[in-house]
Amino acid sequence: MTEAESRPVLDYLYAHCPKPDRSYRHVWKPGDMVMWDNRSTMHYAVHDHGDAERVMHRITIEGERPA
Repeated sequence: MTEAESRPVLDYLYAHCPKPDRSYRHVWKPGDMVMWDNRSTMHYAVHDHGDAERVMHRITIEGERPA
């Protein structure tokens, strides 16, 4: 697709992605671990953990590109 052809599709997706019914919101419990694939996920961290410590590690898996 050209940029002009893809713009309406992207605008549609960007308008619908942030809606709450299309989101996953994790309710944390001690010992929880959450993972996501940045190649196919839109994510946004919400600062709702107060003074609790957050430990994050980034890993990169070598392999094939996503389909």
